[in-house]
Amino acid sequence: MQKTSISFHVGKKTSIAHNNRENIHGNPDIDPTRIKDNITYKREDIKDVYSREFDDAVKEFNDTQKRKDRHIKDYYSKMLNDKKTNHQNEIIVQIGKHNDGIDWDTKKEILDKYAKEFQAENPNLKVYNSVMHLDEASPHLHINYVPVAENEKKTGMKKIVSQNSAMEKMSLTGAKKKHAFDEWANNQREKLTKMMSDHNLERVKEGSRKHYDVDEYKEMQEDLKVIRKENQELKNENQELKNEMKDKKTDLKKIEKDVAQVEKKLEVRSEVLKEVNNLDKVQPEKKITGGIQEKSYEEMRKTAKGAVATRDKYKDVAKERGEVIEKQKAEIAKLKSNANRMSENNVELRNENQSLKKELGKMNKFLEKFNLTEKFKAFTKLLEKALDVVKAGEKERER
Repeated sequence: MQKTSISFHVGKKTSIAHNNRENIHGNPDIDPTRIKDNITYKREDIKDVYSREFDDAVKEFNDTQKRKDRHIKDYYSKMLNDKKTNHQNEIIVQIGKHNDGIDWDTKKEILDKYAKEFQAENPNLKVYNSVMHLDEASPHLHINYVPVAENEKKTGMKKIVSQNSAMEKMSLTGAKKKHAFDEWANNQREKLTKMMSDHNLERVKEGSRKHYDVDEYKEMQEDLKVIRKENQELKNENQELKNEMKDKKTDLKKIEKDVAQVEKKLEVRSEVLKEVNNLDKVQPEKKITGGIQEKSYEEMRKTAKGAVATRDKYKDVAKERGEVIEKQKAEIAKLKSNANRMSENNVELRNENQSLKKELGKMNKFLEKFNLTEKFKAFTKLLEKALDVVKAGEKERER
């Protein structure tokens, strides 16, 4: 029994013009004389698929929205520009390699059967373009589909584009999200393995290997740059928050100290007021006849006037200080609230920072796993040089 491998890759990048051979520029592996041998299983405008699958769901959603700014005008355009969801996906399938000694027609027959059965066995993956290329070194399939599923959430459209949800609907074990996709991908490989076995071929597992082109390398490079930039920005923002919290704590201590001093002064003022109020109890010196001595009367009158003036002065001071204390207490409460909020933000930033580090680690491990690290670095340098040349050319044209 002959042995060979299976290449099964699912990605979001595609070129329908390339798949349908409307554009063959930049691909020296294509033999133009053999393009006529390619097999097309399905060729439909993706916008027609979106219209057929989602027009009713869009209308029903819009009818429930009172605000017109929430209406969906074009679901295809909305998903095309959605950064979190792929508006379509592409599968590339190949049996073995061009120099593995396996009969060409056998590979073609296996892939032909798989392509014809794909839509019926994967009802949530709406195929809009499917073709087998026979004009290159080895037969291979390009299957483009839109992942469609019923929305389980109470909000939003009842029917949506979602790779995870589509895979969950087709899962035989009730797997969720990535686990559902992994289960589906493994099932597809097992199906191809069975089909190979029917042709007396044994599958050799070489691990999952992704097909990379220049655009995908550029996208990976940009993703790495974005992750590193966001990581650094988070570090800077984290440090700024720490510095701000430190300053706020210093301000808070100063205000608390000022309030304590004011309260202490008010205590002193209160004691003075008590003494002033006690002046009302002073008894004037009397004559033998019972009348008030004139001298004693004048002194008492003078003292009383001064006491009343002092009392009124300190009452005003007490009122003013009381208002200051209330304002400072409000400021303290505000600063404490800001400090708590910044502390919470700091925790969120640390968590997000950790997530970004994990993503960066995964990206680097991925490159190391397939020995792409050095190639990626070399490609990055080459790309940077190319960009420098382009920029220099643009500057030259501006002159």
